[in-house]
Amino acid sequence: MKACATKHYAALVLLTSALSGCLATPSGTSYAFSPATMNTAPNLADPVLMQLQGNLIAKHAQIEANPDAYFTGNATCALSKDGQWLVNFSRTEADMDTLHQFRERATGAKTSVQLGDGKLLEGQCKNGLPDGPFVAVGSYQMSTTTQVPGSGLVTSTFTTRTRMEGSASNGVLDGPVYFLFELRFPVGPDQYMTTLFQSQGEFIQGRETGKHFVLMKQANNMSTWIHEHRHASYGSHMSSQMYIGSRLTADGRSLNGIPHGWNTTYVQSAAGERICYELGEPAAADRCNLQVPPLSMVGSLSEAELAQLVRTDNRGKYLSPYTSDDVLAEWVNTVVIVNIGSTMGSVAGAAAGGALAAAADFIPYGLGSLLAAAVSAEIGKRVGREAAIAATGGWDNIRQHSDLSFDSADAMATYLMAKHGNSATYSEAVRVSTDLYPELRAALRKAY
Repeated sequence: MKACATKHYAALVLLTSALSGCLATPSGTSYAFSPATMNTAPNLADPVLMQLQGNLIAKHAQIEANPDAYFTGNATCALSKDGQWLVNFSRTEADMDTLHQFRERATGAKTSVQLGDGKLLEGQCKNGLPDGPFVAVGSYQMSTTTQVPGSGLVTSTFTTRTRMEGSASNGVLDGPVYFLFELRFPVGPDQYMTTLFQSQGEFIQGRETGKHFVLMKQANNMSTWIHEHRHASYGSHMSSQMYIGSRLTADGRSLNGIPHGWNTTYVQSAAGERICYELGEPAAADRCNLQVPPLSMVGSLSEAELAQLVRTDNRGKYLSPYTSDDVLAEWVNTVVIVNIGSTMGSVAGAAAGGALAAAADFIPYGLGSLLAAAVSAEIGKRVGREAAIAATGGWDNIRQHSDLSFDSADAMATYLMAKHGNSATYSEAVRVSTDLYPELRAALRKAY
């Protein structure tokens, strides 16, 4: 096996090895990189995803037979520069600049993008942007310069042709979006490898939402990513599964592009290697185990039973992280945002292409999470992790802005699991609450 399979960055390996031809011609085998399974589609145990997978595999053969038919055509209207950024990256130029600056600070890698020709093939334009249903094609060249020990500055460049089919409103994607791109990457003097990627998923007001499917297929192998996005006021939670052929190679969770929760890689065996991360840093298993409630507890109590557990005031011993409107209390948002922002030193792995963000350099789906990390990093630089509680205004302010409370940790644990266990914000509500009230951990453990 070549030095393609590093232990903790299976997803990064997946892309870099694909681009270098490593997957196409492996010199050995391992669990993840097995020739017997590398060109077999995975069983996704989801009828909708399985149908989508079949459709995209069939479409891949059609595209491969005549790629120019998908990346060329007559323009119905000219796209502005902003329109070209949208159809190439699903983002604005300012968003991409923020992301690249964040990566440079975290990893030292400098990235530049040169846009090529972009045009709308179907649909209407409004101020140079797609408006309503559309089909568009674009292209760009991306160069990344990195300091490599023993080699000095090394620049890698690839060119990409793109096709996007979807709908836009007010300059952002809104609705189902299909994205195709052809990536051409140098692998030697006058030698290039071309790889096709297809992506499909839902955008709501410019943000990836729900499940997004990504397929990369070559002659001898295929790779699949499934990303599920759930949004909260402080950012985006994403759970991801990554496959090489039919085998699951990485499975994990992130918050704003930073590994956050259980992350497992299956490079050497089906048993995998599982690591708990808390905002990019390895953490004790307990920090991850308590973030997902037992399914038997979620929704298990009636409203009358829930009412017996909670006080409708702020005079209990334990303050609720949720308000009576079933939204996170503002002080919880503040703590989460500050904690995210204060992880600047530990997110280099994610920014470089760690297990949950490996496709972000090439695939628009996933950029939103890293972009949120880039923005929140600025907040953290100003405030800092140790000042998180102080940033809320202190305990008096926390109590003043809470309208639910509990008399016991057991009541609080049961209420949170039953009432909010299915919420995208549950994990952070529990994380902040157990930091404030360490005895809550023991109460939560009783349910497992």
